[in-house]
Amino acid sequence: MENNSIKKNIIYSAILTTSNYVIQLVTFPYLSRILGVENIGIVNFVDGVVNYFIMISMLGLNILGIREVAKASNDISKRNSIFSVLFSINLCFTIIVTLIYISLIYLVPQFYEKRDLLLLGIFKLLFNLFLIEWFYKGIENFKYITARTLVLRIIYLFSLFIFVKNRNDIYVYYIITVLLVVFNAVVNWIYSQRFVLYSWAHVRTFKLYIKPYIYLGFYLILTSAYTTFNVIYLGFVSSEREVGYYVTALKIYIIILGLFTSLTNVMMPRMSALLSNGSVIEFRKKINATYWLFFSVSIPLVFAIIPLSDAIIAIIAGNGYEGAVLPMQLIVPLILIVGIAQVFVSQILIPLKRDAVILKIAVVGAVVGLSFNLTLVSNLASVGTAITLLCSELSVTIFLFCYMFRHRLLFIPINSIKLNVFYSIPYWIIVVLLKGILTDNWQILLLSFVLCCMYFLLSQLFFIKNPWIVSFVQNYIKYKNSK
Repeated sequence: MENNSIKKNIIYSAILTTSNYVIQLVTFPYLSRILGVENIGIVNFVDGVVNYFIMISMLGLNILGIREVAKASNDISKRNSIFSVLFSINLCFTIIVTLIYISLIYLVPQFYEKRDLLLLGIFKLLFNLFLIEWFYKGIENFKYITARTLVLRIIYLFSLFIFVKNRNDIYVYYIITVLLVVFNAVVNWIYSQRFVLYSWAHVRTFKLYIKPYIYLGFYLILTSAYTTFNVIYLGFVSSEREVGYYVTALKIYIIILGLFTSLTNVMMPRMSALLSNGSVIEFRKKINATYWLFFSVSIPLVFAIIPLSDAIIAIIAGNGYEGAVLPMQLIVPLILIVGIAQVFVSQILIPLKRDAVILKIAVVGAVVGLSFNLTLVSNLASVGTAITLLCSELSVTIFLFCYMFRHRLLFIPINSIKLNVFYSIPYWIIVVLLKGILTDNWQILLLSFVLCCMYFLLSQLFFIKNPWIVSFVQNYIKYKNSK
């Protein structure tokens, strides 16, 4: 029953994440051509600033909320108490951060130039308080999250095509983007009344959660020094065009990594529950299974996407985005690097409540990120920002690897890495050969996809003998034979 629940949640989360990025893949080529690289850069700079303040207002709520709500399980009274306290903390921080945000719009020249868009962002900042995605993930209600988000994103998709028609519709585009958050928040808050009740009386346990809230929040803030902050800093020291290049390259990486993130989002509450119940053996089994699935997908993707970067950028963004190719090639290895770190943090350290360790790790990444930002970005622009992100995430993963090894928490199936790296070399060869024969980007991409998928199934099934793929094929054969 439990495994079926996990499988269903993974499917729901995968559908949710895939739909999000499919919509981005549909809308981004349209928006990049309609708005142009400069306007894309402006909107992403503004949205980066807004998201940065949202992150500060929430601090460690996403991580802490999922963990603590999952631990409450079916204890309604405990769930109400945890929800009320965490929401109250978030309310206080949101009010303070919003006041600071409004002040900075009028104090910082680069913000004042874009004040109209930044003022629209206030609605996104305030309504994010009522989004409470952390609560739904904590109770593992991924079915609802998926259904609600799909409906609203489809409405969002059609709204963009109907109302965004030319370069001057930059404000219309951002209003629609903000309204997506507003409607999500309203629906979430109303629906949450079925599962939890907010009460100010529970706030007396405030002190129990404020420390991990801030600890985990500092981790996210420090992490943002080489993720979210990169876009803002690039906008300060370079041009909107360079921001457009970097964001375009980053978007492809985020789309791919997001599919794996959907898995870690599903597994985090379950891993917390397993440790809470003392199921250590099952805990280790699930981590091992996660890595087998991750390596079998991420390593082939890295080998295939790097030589395909120019074709992908040309198809998705169109002419004028050639400057995004090199940043994308530098960022693509992060699919593997960040994926490893995500499992370390989300499925091992957070359930084990190693919050102080997580904070130290973030300090390492922040120091590397800030150092590289200050030394590279002003001269290398979007390429320097991509190098900064790569080096920062790599340093974090190396530090994590050393810590996990030292404390005997390293459950990585090394054999899986070796096999997948060796059998992934042909992906690169397939793409390079096709690029030497064909000139049309669509033909290169589609034929590469078909041939690489065929090779993936053959190599995973017969050479690597991936337990996930083998199990899937065996179950499929049993199903066909039973009919």
